[in-house]
Amino acid sequence: MLGATHLASSARIGSSGSPVGELNSTGGCSYAGGALASPCTSSQRVYASTSGTTPPDVAKPTVDLDTWYANASPGPSNPYTPGSIAGGFDNASTRNDSLTDFDLTPGSAYTCTTSSGELTYSPGTLTIDGTINFDGDIVLSNSALIQGRAIIYASGTIRIENSVELCGISGGTSSWDPSTNLLVFVSGASTDAVGFLLRDSAKFQSAVYAVQ
Repeated sequence: MLGATHLASSARIGSSGSPVGELNSTGGCSYAGGALASPCTSSQRVYASTSGTTPPDVAKPTVDLDTWYANASPGPSNPYTPGSIAGGFDNASTRNDSLTDFDLTPGSAYTCTTSSGELTYSPGTLTIDGTINFDGDIVLSNSALIQGRAIIYASGTIRIENSVELCGISGGTSSWDPSTNLLVFVSGASTDAVGFLLRDSAKFQSAVYAVQ
């Protein structure tokens, strides 16, 4: 990780019984507003088998947000059928982060399918397939297990809060097989916004890319 890593409330990286394999943070870590420490340790609620300060030199790939705005399915240019989904998709010709929050896991079920993709939610399960796009922020109100593999683009911020859990396997254990169940979030939030927010005892087991 480039820069400092700040953990708040009950947040942690890994656990004492199941540490992450390796963590490198150039700016160190802090917990609950405490001083930054480098390298990160369990005192900052960071549990890693190896903890260092020099991340590997991996170039961050660019993301073509406009292309996937136009080609995602389900997405603005490829609306779903049949079924219904609260909030729907943008129908403008250009990406402009114009939609209000889209709740990925609301209190009621929805079905959203196209010829090349799917986004279906029933309480407790999020079924995904293909490349999906929302021209705004994404929030999650309820916990769910991921079924299938997909990429979900958001023009704004993606927020997982308030003890919500989105995992590829029940309990988020190491038995998870990402070749079977994997959701990749891509946040295109602008320079003055947070791209991905995970807090208040929330859990996420998959992958995320934030442009900022």
